[in-house]
Amino acid sequence: MAAIIRNSVLLASLLLLLLAAAAVWTSGDGGASEELTVEEEFERWMVLHERKYEDESEKEKRFEIYKKNKEYVESFNRAGNHTYTLGINGFSDMTNEEFADKYLSKNVCF
Repeated sequence: MAAIIRNSVLLASLLLLLLAAAAVWTSGDGGASEELTVEEEFERWMVLHERKYEDESEKEKRFEIYKKNKEYVESFNRAGNHTYTLGINGFSDMTNEEFADKYLSKNVCF
């Protein structure tokens, strides 16, 4: 009887240990939270989307646009008024006007 109880306790302990390890592993960063500044997020975004700008002036301009777009996305999602959410993507360093000029057709016939 004592062996059964001991095995049950051992099994429960092992299960708890595995659950704790899984929780740390799925957190992606070993359990430590990583708070990035907007500048750091933008730098990571640039690497992810292979963005290189001609000079620091252009980079600063694109960063300001990125920041405004990020603020809009967060505000929109926080409001929770829609059945969908917005996110940062490969166009996040463009204004709406730049995106429309580059990707939307101007020759629409009705």
